[in-house]
Amino acid sequence: MASQTETLLSYGDSLLKKDDLFILESNGWLNDRLLNFAFEYMMNTVVTKAERQDILICCAEVVQLIKSCQSVYEMSIILSDLHLPEKEYIFLPVNNNNSLELAGGDHWSLMLYHRPPNRFYHFDSLDHSNHHTAQHLSSQLSLLFGVENILIKAQSPKQQNGYDCGMYVIEMVEVILKDILCNQTINLSSVSEITGSQVSASRKSWSVIIKTLANSQD
Repeated sequence: MASQTETLLSYGDSLLKKDDLFILESNGWLNDRLLNFAFEYMMNTVVTKAERQDILICCAEVVQLIKSCQSVYEMSIILSDLHLPEKEYIFLPVNNNNSLELAGGDHWSLMLYHRPPNRFYHFDSLDHSNHHTAQHLSSQLSLLFGVENILIKAQSPKQQNGYDCGMYVIEMVEVILKDILCNQTINLSSVSEITGSQVSASRKSWSVIIKTLANSQD
């Protein structure tokens, strides 16, 4: 019998294990690997090379680094390859784990930076329980960008359980990306209209995507 820790899929910079697929299909709380894969897949399949000059979806590890940096100089060195100050839209998954060394955290939310007008939007499916973490993250980035730290609590869909926060983040990124690419704007109301049934269907869709890609590598 194959181990659940056995590699299932290698995709770009993402590496998924069989237990990641189990988490997705058993209504589990999404880990970093699943979010990072979804973000990388969207950037490769939805966003064109030209559009990537203006759009970036940060992986979870990068966000943790930003939260832990002690100075603007440290951030500018560590993050130089990402060209963050040049992006018009930056998506950042927010986790309430504040340790760089230890795994942890139990909630995901989403921050979006829009330049201009130099605004940070925080979308949280659990009544903005990640607000303090989001405040710290926006404070760090506002120092890096040299802009005023304006963090807006955006109207968000509400999860009905304790495990779907990561799926809501993925779904919110998809909805906002569609608005940006189709309408060159952010429609905040469309994010709040995401439903639990959409999120459940999205779990199944991502499972199919992962298994299809994994089968193509066999």
